[in-house]
Amino acid sequence: MQQQPFCLHLQFLAASALAWSSFLSFGPGTAELAPECLPEGHRVLHNAYRSITFDSLELQETAIQDMVCDHSLPQGWYRFMIDNKPAEMPTKCIEMNKCGTQAPVWLSLESDSLPQPGERKELTACATWQFFFGSIKDCCLFRIPISVRHCGEFFVYLLQPTQGCMGYCAEAVEEPQFNYFGPRGTGADINFQDASQLPPLQPLVTPELLGGHVYLKCTFSTPTSDPSIGYAVVWSRLSKSRGKEQLHHDTTLQTFSYVEMDGVNFRLGDTVFCTVTAFKWDSPDQQSFPEESDGFYAGIKFVPESIQIAEDSEEHILTILSTIPITCLGQDDICKITLQLTTGDSDDLGRRPPDIALSACQVALEHMLCEEGSCARASVSVRAVNDFAVDGNLTSYIRVEPVQTSEPLWRDYTPMDVQVTVQDLPTENCYSLTDPHIITFDGWRYDSYMTGTFVLYRSLNRVFEVHVRQWHCSNRHLAFACNCGVAAWEDNDIVIFDMCNGQFLETKPQLAIKSIKASSQPNVRIMESYGGRKITISFPSGAFVRADVSDWGMSLTVRAPSIDFNTTRGLCGIFDRNSQNDFHGPDGSPILSRQNNTSEEDFIKAWRIAPGMSLFDKTPPLSEWKKRTHYCLCQKERSQYLQSVNALHTFQHSPPESLGCFYEHVDYNSVIPYLDVTSEHPTNLDVDSAFLADGILSPRSLEQWHSPQATKKKDSPNGLLNNPIGQNISLKKSGNETYVDSSDHWKELSREKRQEAYWETLSASSSQSLSQADLESFTYFSPEDYFEGRRPKVEVTWPTPSGLTSAKALASCQKVLETSPIGSACKGLLGTQLDVAIKMCLSDVQSKDDLTWGASMIAFLENSCEKKVLENITMWFHSTSELPATHKEIIRALRCPNLCNGHGECSMWGCQCFEGYDSHDCTTAKKHPVEITDLMNGGFCDIRTSDCSRIHVFGHNFRDSSDLHCEVTQLTYHNGEWVSREHESTKATFLNLTTVDCQIPPLNNTGAGAVRFMMDAEPYAR
Repeated sequence: MQQQPFCLHLQFLAASALAWSSFLSFGPGTAELAPECLPEGHRVLHNAYRSITFDSLELQETAIQDMVCDHSLPQGWYRFMIDNKPAEMPTKCIEMNKCGTQAPVWLSLESDSLPQPGERKELTACATWQFFFGSIKDCCLFRIPISVRHCGEFFVYLLQPTQGCMGYCAEAVEEPQFNYFGPRGTGADINFQDASQLPPLQPLVTPELLGGHVYLKCTFSTPTSDPSIGYAVVWSRLSKSRGKEQLHHDTTLQTFSYVEMDGVNFRLGDTVFCTVTAFKWDSPDQQSFPEESDGFYAGIKFVPESIQIAEDSEEHILTILSTIPITCLGQDDICKITLQLTTGDSDDLGRRPPDIALSACQVALEHMLCEEGSCARASVSVRAVNDFAVDGNLTSYIRVEPVQTSEPLWRDYTPMDVQVTVQDLPTENCYSLTDPHIITFDGWRYDSYMTGTFVLYRSLNRVFEVHVRQWHCSNRHLAFACNCGVAAWEDNDIVIFDMCNGQFLETKPQLAIKSIKASSQPNVRIMESYGGRKITISFPSGAFVRADVSDWGMSLTVRAPSIDFNTTRGLCGIFDRNSQNDFHGPDGSPILSRQNNTSEEDFIKAWRIAPGMSLFDKTPPLSEWKKRTHYCLCQKERSQYLQSVNALHTFQHSPPESLGCFYEHVDYNSVIPYLDVTSEHPTNLDVDSAFLADGILSPRSLEQWHSPQATKKKDSPNGLLNNPIGQNISLKKSGNETYVDSSDHWKELSREKRQEAYWETLSASSSQSLSQADLESFTYFSPEDYFEGRRPKVEVTWPTPSGLTSAKALASCQKVLETSPIGSACKGLLGTQLDVAIKMCLSDVQSKDDLTWGASMIAFLENSCEKKVLENITMWFHSTSELPATHKEIIRALRCPNLCNGHGECSMWGCQCFEGYDSHDCTTAKKHPVEITDLMNGGFCDIRTSDCSRIHVFGHNFRDSSDLHCEVTQLTYHNGEWVSREHESTKATFLNLTTVDCQIPPLNNTGAGAVRFMMDAEPYAR
């Protein structure tokens, strides 16, 4: 019964073709005479992209230049052809991103019909547009008047240029598109006078859930109220070869037909069509032309079908929807399907670092009423992973697989992948080295000799700022500035790494983490390398601040993520790949004449921070809090990637949780081994806290730390500091230039600044007075912030005062840098940066008159070399599992400083020292005895005005050990001689290899006179 109508339909096709041919022969001759119907009277548009079945998204991603855009189409008569077959403009609304364009143009018959053979009609074309996903689609947002001529065997269209980048659509036709029953004139038998007036059947496939099973329903319109009209329905699906295979035939008097999604004949992943033919039940030879529905895709769809993102931290929403209803399983009424999401690279090797991260690796599609093509929906956020590799634009995918289910329909179904193209964006480092030499993000080099606190890097795009504090680090001849502290702020987290609150060459760095939002935990990570000589502060954005610590201070490396491209300000310049505008003011305006030393000073001064206003001193206000989104790598092949690089003992990765879900969207890799020591630095949630001596923040308020007793002198009636700095400063003239003579002043500061007793002897400069309120706003007092006098220009020449020549200095710098393990291994990667390091080394050695300063540039080579390696991580590991020997040499040099000095073996975690040696580079021999060379201030301390409970001890071969202690001997001055008395062991604090801090035992009350000694009739020291 189901086969008979189909056979009748085949017979009718031949008859109908004959009838149509006869109609053309005897019809009116108007069409034949119309000039636009002649071959020379029209042009043919045969671009296959104009087909209503062509998806334009593919062109938008791969060949946007091939998009159909008819805004420049010459006005004239046109005929459509697709694949050398006749085509016509579609007469129903076309979805966006079809026909090779974004806004497809179709022919509206809302108030008229197509012309009869030989006839010409003025009609309206419509352009479809949807402003954004989720908004209402407008099928006729733009209207274009056109003329249509029926030329008998085809239509021609009088088209004009579109208003914008739109495209006229075409639909291939097999037969003349007219619905009629039998030969012309027989329509009266079924209540129609003209076959061309029959309305279309308009078949449509929709899903339905019936009795716990999924069905597809083909619905169509009835052309007449005649109850004797029947319908032949043919169900088919798209084959792998893009042809159609028929699966089911149905004959019905109803205006619908059902087939079940049984997982065998009709499966998930199929694109299903229904083709409907109307016929006279009592006269089967009278049939309409068949009408085919649009294809219905049964399964999982993604909106959008592909994504293009960039490494800019932007969030992109991917909607996952099911076009069929979700059935309920079992008695528990579990009406959902769980989908597993995985990501990977396009070649499926899994050897590349992750390019994308998702907000979840699983989503659930829950049962809901089917509407607008969706019977269930979920969404995930997609972000690019900022890997800091220079690897171009890469393609990744998102794959969806149903989690194991007993539902047969879903069991073996795998949806199509979502293609994600990740655009590579630039990142860069800024350096502030030794005294300090600054290299901006764009590579410009200059020197900053000023002391004080400055903005090194500020982002205009988000809450991120880095402040640097520079102190006086003079040598025996000249005065220069060096970095002694850095403070970084991102969102509501502040990290301060500081050694400025002690004496030059006698202080130990202190690290503290502050969280402005008291209820939140910090998002930063603190990583320690090379035995604490290299500290890296990593932020969720991918920015990091790295401090390479020395006795004199620290060199800094700051990394800007791609999100800050073209939005940075400060001493690191404007990160825009244009070094010509790096000298700028706070408003971004250029400070001209970069070659002029005056403009260089103006630039540095422009970024000086007023006293008490830096991150060292003041907690910024709470920024707008944004809930962080979990991000997941969701990579099955991630373990394979890790195994491939770990087999080569190359990179250290983020903690194990990064294999699953985490808050950052940054892939932190490091060639230099590190320990995550974040947990060792407690977070202070009290914004009014201050530093303790060991670097941990105290919960006590600043008022307690800066009490009146700490700032008053006995003979100061108003309680303020008396003896201002201005009394020790004189103005001198040199030619036409007036400057501040500060050499003696800075010597005084270097001897005794920043001790508690120092509050009693220093105040602001003569141009500023320091109030009690000012003091209470500081964590500690930094005199450089108040001393704003410009120091005289110092001309350094060869030979130096000690007789050091340029040739000897150059040879020393080349030996220390160029022939060092890191310099020789990384020479090919570093390029001109090695020459830059040697130039800066020469400058340091000349200005300090000290060859030992040359080694301070090693840190710059390490950080620059590691940056180059990480930029090429994809190239190094994507094509081969074995590193070349030169690459292995680079890895060893970065992992093991100075190749362990021959006193240890190099492992992936750094140097493993031989017996008798320790430290991060195996330089320290355990058997070498400790040698004391001097005591601070020669061992003298004025007990009348100072706290003499501690003293710095200088020497060699000090080691940071739990057994470190001081042996203190009390002396009595008797009859002109020092007499030894009792010995006592006290606690010692390790500062560096040459300095420890010893605690002095308190004097006992009964023997106070015996342990003090007299000088000028006053007790002076003990």
